[in-house]
Amino acid sequence: DSSGDFRPSRRPNPQQELALYADVQTPLRVLAAPGTGKTFLLSNRYAYLLHCGAEPDEIVSVTFSRAMADEGLERICSVSPMMRALRDDDPKSDEIRQINTIHALCLYMLRKDGDRRVVPDYQGRVKPWMLKAAIQEIAEELWPQALNRPGWKEVMSYIDTAKHNGLSSADDMKFFGSIRDKFGELVGTKLHQARKKFDAWCKRNGVITFADMLFDVEQRLHKDRAFREKWQARIKYVLIDEGQDTNGQAMYILTTLAAPQNNITIVGDTDQLLYRFLGATPEKNLYDGFEALYPSGNTVKLGINYRSTGAIIETYSRLIHHNYNMDCPECLGTGKTEEGQCPYCLDGTFNGPYAARYLKQVEPCPGAPEGVEFDFEMHNSPVSEAKAVALRIKQAIDKGREPDDFFIGARTCAQTGYVEGPLVQLEVPYINLTGGSFWHMKHVQDFIAYLRLAFNENDDEAFERVLNIASNEFVHPWGKQQGEYCHHRYLGKAFKKACQHPETGRPSYTQRWVAARKRRSYSPGVEDMDYLVSSLQAELEVSPLHMVLRMIMEDCYEKYLAADEGLIGGQANDSGKIDDLETVIDIAREFETVPEFVDYVEKARKAAEAAKNGDWSGHVVISTVHRLKGTERPVVYGIGLVEGQDKKGLPVGLLPHTYSLRPPEQRGILPAGGQARIEDERDI
Repeated sequence: DSSGDFRPSRRPNPQQELALYADVQTPLRVLAAPGTGKTFLLSNRYAYLLHCGAEPDEIVSVTFSRAMADEGLERICSVSPMMRALRDDDPKSDEIRQINTIHALCLYMLRKDGDRRVVPDYQGRVKPWMLKAAIQEIAEELWPQALNRPGWKEVMSYIDTAKHNGLSSADDMKFFGSIRDKFGELVGTKLHQARKKFDAWCKRNGVITFADMLFDVEQRLHKDRAFREKWQARIKYVLIDEGQDTNGQAMYILTTLAAPQNNITIVGDTDQLLYRFLGATPEKNLYDGFEALYPSGNTVKLGINYRSTGAIIETYSRLIHHNYNMDCPECLGTGKTEEGQCPYCLDGTFNGPYAARYLKQVEPCPGAPEGVEFDFEMHNSPVSEAKAVALRIKQAIDKGREPDDFFIGARTCAQTGYVEGPLVQLEVPYINLTGGSFWHMKHVQDFIAYLRLAFNENDDEAFERVLNIASNEFVHPWGKQQGEYCHHRYLGKAFKKACQHPETGRPSYTQRWVAARKRRSYSPGVEDMDYLVSSLQAELEVSPLHMVLRMIMEDCYEKYLAADEGLIGGQANDSGKIDDLETVIDIAREFETVPEFVDYVEKARKAAEAAKNGDWSGHVVISTVHRLKGTERPVVYGIGLVEGQDKKGLPVGLLPHTYSLRPPEQRGILPAGGQARIEDERDI
């Protein structure tokens, strides 16, 4: 014990003490269950390294997100007066920059070595849309036929994935070589060329992407001996938070920096994995991979939960047992209980992919309340579910609860849209962490704008939103792509000025032909707009509201999004825009008229605007589960915990997500990744 007179910020429990005071010259793996104090451990471990003689510029501490890095720095400064003084004196000092995300750390290393490339930024010299335009131009060159051309995000995804796998342009053909598009054509050579052309564009324009930050540092550490030895001589200790969500490339960088001393501490929990779809490799970081790298490393399990009630921990543990390969502890492997068939396992065993030796035995802290059992309630639709949740919260507030006692967590962003309206109608203040409000999102507002314009030709705001969102029938009227689908009508600032209303001074749909008569090049775009709006007006005469929105989706917006965004299906993350629009259509079923629906949407938007930016106090918080990780409130509603079958008998779900139950659909031209894993859904 070399702790001496070191005083942690509070007294650690025996498990935490083992990890905190573990030999700093030996690799340490900490498997930390939820609520067991990993942030406390990491901040105090940093301070303990200083106590043992380490200098701040010899320590690297990384975590998954910017917010987590900021919190980690704050905790370290609260424990270490030396670090607090360093931060207060110069928050951009080398020592402080080494407490960061992995991307920021890599950019810092490149900057220290003289790299002056810029990160695309809307306030900077190079804007993010310039990358999009560059990829689109490359795709048009390599795929001349629009029908076969992948979206820019699809191409960018493959370029980034090659870099995440550490493949240089000279080595990526094996990765790209077997890829076939949805028409069965091999496209590996084109993706290889696209990567070379895009890298050349970045070099000409002095641009570094997020994928480049890690890739370039990985390559330098691997191939540039002077660069590697310089940083290895400087970095003596490495602390890694959220090890389960760290990808293999990041682990290579961090373990290389830690060599040859291998004074590395990695803290994580595979049972809290959320970001496998972004390349996280928990097995390599925390399980067999750690043991292969550091066969003599220490392992400590943290299993005393300080956050949750006994009922929560018991239910969580039963669920997570299914991720491990082991006998069921409930029936001791017999498959039977006094009541009959064991309800927690199949034939007395669990058959998950993780070895039983990695399971953490989680227990509540001494004195923790037993708590109430989980309450499950089935509804016949997400609308009914949302109304019930909002009503329960309103009734609880009326009885003395505060709005900031509540979280509403969903698997996908699209689900959050159902909840906002009922909360507004019951005058319950809320914040939606997915963007202030579901109804504030640009693609949602643009989608509804076509409905508004069809209903009211004098809706100038709606006109400005949709004037360049072309129908499925619009084609390039001239140029080398003449006759091919064109998602943009190219009605720019001059057009908007030419169709200003003489009374309001705003661009107006009613003045579109006034502008077109002044310049013939406007006519194709105006004709397309007329065609779509008049079709929608005719549909409004005979069809319910949700069917008109379905027509906008099918005749315009789905194809527009695919072209504008390069939409890629596949990994089931929480940002599917098509799913968001399906939510809009579903909610519209509840309304008879356009004004009623638009009023509902506007009230939700205004309620979100009234919320303080970044301040959750006084508000119910709606969010995807991904954004809520690591936070806590007394009452939590999980919506959409449901699975079933579609009309064709295929498995579908929200949590577990459809794409963990069956392979993902291919929305784009290129394959979009493999099936997600059911055990990752249990983690969520």
